[in-house]
Amino acid sequence: MDGALVDFNKAIELKPNFAHAYYNRSAVKKAKGDLDGAVADCDKAVELNPDGAESYCYRGFLKEQKGDSNGALTDYNKAIELKPDWAGACYNRGFLKEQKGDSNGALTDYNKVIELKPDFYQTYYNRGILKNGKGDLDGAITDFTKAIELKPDLIQAYYNRACVKFKKSDLDGAIADYTKAIEFKPIADAYTGRGSARLDKGDLSGALADYNKAIELNPNFAWAYHLRGCLHYNSHEFTDALVNFRKSCGLNSDIPNRYYFYLWLARARLGEKEVATKELQACWDNRKTGNPDDWPSKISSYLTGKLTEPDFLKAAENTDKKKDSERHCEAYFYAGSKRLIEGDKTIAIGHFEKCLVTDMKTFDEYQSAAAELNALKK
Repeated sequence: MDGALVDFNKAIELKPNFAHAYYNRSAVKKAKGDLDGAVADCDKAVELNPDGAESYCYRGFLKEQKGDSNGALTDYNKAIELKPDWAGACYNRGFLKEQKGDSNGALTDYNKVIELKPDFYQTYYNRGILKNGKGDLDGAITDFTKAIELKPDLIQAYYNRACVKFKKSDLDGAIADYTKAIEFKPIADAYTGRGSARLDKGDLSGALADYNKAIELNPNFAWAYHLRGCLHYNSHEFTDALVNFRKSCGLNSDIPNRYYFYLWLARARLGEKEVATKELQACWDNRKTGNPDDWPSKISSYLTGKLTEPDFLKAAENTDKKKDSERHCEAYFYAGSKRLIEGDKTIAIGHFEKCLVTDMKTFDEYQSAAAELNALKK
């Protein structure tokens, strides 16, 4: 590397207007960690050869590395203007747009890349991620499948395809993909995903084994403790549930969320409602994220007795249909649970049934409501 730098320095000394030498020296400087020097050389290359698309593209990449996303986008735009059918520049711009939250712009660029270079697996994978985020589950599966076809050992494609299949309630397909990902590399996320799919199929022992494995692989995996806690909670093993919920909360002490609501539920079911309420209130009083009027705060206020049930259910309403269903799924579960703790089984059943009507099957609250209904009807 040092030898290459010496040679490029000499080339520039002999021919100061040799744009390509600056471009090549830029790559060497980048490899040595000198990003400022690399950008300066690209600046010189662009100055000497303003029609050189490669220099604009590489400078855009360097600016991205330096955190100058707007400058990078400007350079990628110029590179594509000069060389419209350059798949690499289109990919770089698409990836940058994806990072900036411009999913539509990223999709447009990825579509162009696939048109120009249909055998590049990474573009299909990235486009699959975007399609999943936009709710195009079938499109996402198609893209992940193509990525796997082009690169059969792409672990994350199996994992993400499994997640999408789980959303579509294709439990067998999800389990198969999670298992394939695990065969390549035993990762905690894949075990928790497969555990949840197994749980939905009624395989409690298989789900528990997967959650245990996830925690073995990552002892600080709060989500795995929460899921294992939910499994115990839904089986009315409240002491074991409490142990897991407390662990998940301990690992997320600065980010109060549903972990804390389930902690309150487990303690209340064990006859510790009063102290559970004080704990939840103290947690929310010290909350460092969110705002006092957000939805999690409404749930906390309801569980701690500061918000009435009618006001709580009213607060769940939202003009966005999906968000309305999500919030009502949670609201009816917590309202039903509180009624159950208070001994009002009839109204509790009604609330749990309304929770299931929302069809939010991937929500913990939906699963817990279904478990409570099953126990109550028995």
